[in-house]
Amino acid sequence: MVDKNALSNLKSWIDSVPLVDIHSHLNGEHPAAEDPKEIIFYHYIVTELISAGAPPEVFSQNLSFEDAMKRALPYFKLIRNTSTHWCLMKMLRDLYGFEGEEINQENWRDLRDAILSHAEKRDWYKKILEKTGLKKGFLTFSSSESVLEGLTKVNIIFVLLGGSFLAYKPYGSWCRYRPGLGGISSGMPRTLHG
Repeated sequence: MVDKNALSNLKSWIDSVPLVDIHSHLNGEHPAAEDPKEIIFYHYIVTELISAGAPPEVFSQNLSFEDAMKRALPYFKLIRNTSTHWCLMKMLRDLYGFEGEEINQENWRDLRDAILSHAEKRDWYKKILEKTGLKKGFLTFSSSESVLEGLTKVNIIFVLLGGSFLAYKPYGSWCRYRPGLGGISSGMPRTLHG
């Protein structure tokens, strides 16, 4: 017989553990998604949809969300058994109140509207951080140092920029480290911004 108190205590303890996101691509200027494409067509979902037969051009940046969604809809049912799709659906339910079993012709517009309405809320990202329990995060970007300037809104501790250097924020100021140079880069300012 299972001890329900033990399970409840274990769940409470697990829920109290602070979370660290070890790989993220947040936009420091606007940490919450501004476009439904950022969520519904996250690159892992796109990879699965293409693997299921969706033409890659469906996910072109030139297509509106509406056009891409109409063309991608038949393929969503083909990926519903994957862990990435499960995560997408869990996030849509937990954060945006989505009640559908799947994304389909009848509900995608309501889902789009829910995402857009939350994007307009100035502090939505704070509610997400609170709900998820996320305390720290590691960001990965392609190559630009300028991205660090916008990261004052989120509690980020490390940023990998294009593999060339690591920026970290140990005491409120951004510091740079170039691998192979023995620590903080010489000839470059220690602090990117305070």
